[in-house]
Amino acid sequence: MERSGEVWLTSQELADRLKIKVCTLDKWACNGIGPHFIKAGRVRRYPVGDVLVIDPVEEAWLTSEELANRLKIKVVTLNKWACAGFGPRFIKSNRIRRYPLSDIAEWEQALLAEALLRRQSPWDDLLPQQLSDLQSVADRLAEALMNIANPSLRGSVAS
Repeated sequence: MERSGEVWLTSQELADRLKIKVCTLDKWACNGIGPHFIKAGRVRRYPVGDVLVIDPVEEAWLTSEELANRLKIKVVTLNKWACAGFGPRFIKSNRIRRYPLSDIAEWEQALLAEALLRRQSPWDDLLPQQLSDLQSVADRLAEALMNIANPSLRGSVAS
């Protein structure tokens, strides 16, 4: 619907855009929360300008089920994480959690960076002197193995 240059959405269009049920919009309207609307007869109309305040840049949102599928975990695990304050940020509407896709991506990047830090090679902690000592031990071991395998080459392997 378009009136005086402004675009208006029906309850169903807004519910589809926000991935919520129309009854949730109805409850918000009864409680005086949610986006601004006008009522024409029995139908509510929502100006797109007010909707963009709620849903900036029409960002994609995932439900708990969608996020669980993406992460290959159970929804119960997501619920436990949310109670413990772990996991991506979310909003809760009518007992349903919604996760902004941009926050999910940031959270996944942070987890990846943390995992990479934890997976440092045990060799990273060794000092260069210790590494050179290990290299000389490896060289002497290689020479000893060559001597055992071929006694005629004794002392000819360069170290």
